[in-house]
Amino acid sequence: MRKALEWGKGTVFEQIVVDTGSDDRTVEIAKEMGATVFLFPWIDDFSAAKNFAISKAKGDWIVFLDADEYYDIDSTAKIIPILLRIENGFNNDLKPHTVRSSLVNLDDYGQVFSMGIQDRIFRNISTLCYRNRIHEVLYNNDGSEVVVVDASKELTIYHTGYTKQVYKESGKLERNIRMLKYEVAENVEDYNAWSYLGDAFLRLKDMMKPNRHIFM
Repeated sequence: MRKALEWGKGTVFEQIVVDTGSDDRTVEIAKEMGATVFLFPWIDDFSAAKNFAISKAKGDWIVFLDADEYYDIDSTAKIIPILLRIENGFNNDLKPHTVRSSLVNLDDYGQVFSMGIQDRIFRNISTLCYRNRIHEVLYNNDGSEVVVVDASKELTIYHTGYTKQVYKESGKLERNIRMLKYEVAENVEDYNAWSYLGDAFLRLKDMMKPNRHIFM
């Protein structure tokens, strides 16, 4: 939690933490670090919790990271200049809604094992919100297209939530499988959800393998 908040000190003017029922020191640490904490009951729906968090934000732009994510120092220094370029470089009708970042997944040893892209910086406007219970995505609820600026070569988010230690301690895989089963039951043609469900089962199978020890 500390790392998830430390990166933004001196860059953002407010930090909001929405707690969905943690049993550790998350709320205490967040308050110690000056964040405003809100409680939201967990209802097996990440989008519901995130949209609640968005409703509490006051700024024109939102940077939305999970508790196991953070921007590195170089990326943090670039966020404001990128937003200023967007505000000054586009006509009102063409101004983008979101800014795309690279996402780097770290393993138990702090090494990169996969990379992707995420749209985690976005305008605080009434039409822009999240959908899907899990692996949620941003969309405009008025049906219009979400306009994206690709800054993935400038901004990098580091994610530590896929480590085996996290999976073992949090029950995250079992929770994800349960939620993804809901998703595919509600929409059998959601092929992304099917793909995520298959991946979660593979990860669970890998977690259940016994540790191998080599004696010399």
